Amino acid sequence: MDDYDHIRNQNNHRRHICRYLLNVPNVWQYCAVLVYEIQISDACMKYFYSDDDNRDDIVLPQHMQAFYYGRLSVARMLLNLKADMEATDIYGLTACHLAIDANQEKLLKFALENGANVEARDACGWTLLMRSVVMNADFSILQLLITYGANVKVQDTLGLTCLDLARLYGYNEYRKYFENLFLKEKEEKKEQEEQEDKDEKEQEQEFKMEEKDTKKNENLI
Repeated sequence: MDDYDHIRNQNNHRRHICRYLLNVPNVWQYCAVLVYEIQISDACMKYFYSDDDNRDDIVLPQHMQAFYYGRLSVARMLLNLKADMEATDIYGLTACHLAIDANQEKLLKFALENGANVEARDACGWTLLMRSVVMNADFSILQLLITYGANVKVQDTLGLTCLDLARLYGYNEYRKYFENLFLKEKEEKKEQEEQEDKDEKEQEQEFKMEEKDTKKNENLI
């Protein structure tokens, strides 16, 4: 058997796997993602969609599994096939929510770099930042979300903020972080107001001095 025969046998083996998986509802996509086999996943896509399909309109929920299980190469391939980054499951979770649940920081960063909505909400009204607090995700994930502009003051459907959720679930690291963040923001705001008051008083003083000089000049004339 030469090298070409070996390659043909491998490809035939993959095609048989694809045909088998397609006969089992909702299984082939999980298997393709879990075994990290891009060739199988790609072949399944070709068998699953006909040549008449409009590939620009394809929505591939399989990318959500790739994000949860940390399969960056599969997620990248599915995104190239026009996977909808804002697609949700029955709980309103996007691929980014699932990446947070599984502490998949690389996948989350990949999604954000490719335009994923950092303020996407689930059925509870939790943004990605809120989800990272509730799920007690790695602190680096929270920092990544804030780097990409996540709103730290936004409220969920019950009117709770990230700080409220951190207190509610007893996650002290997050609680201290948000308390310090808001305290720092409050101090900066106070300093800014004091500086504005100081500038305003200086302007008033300068105006009075100019007015005094003008009157003095008029008297001399």
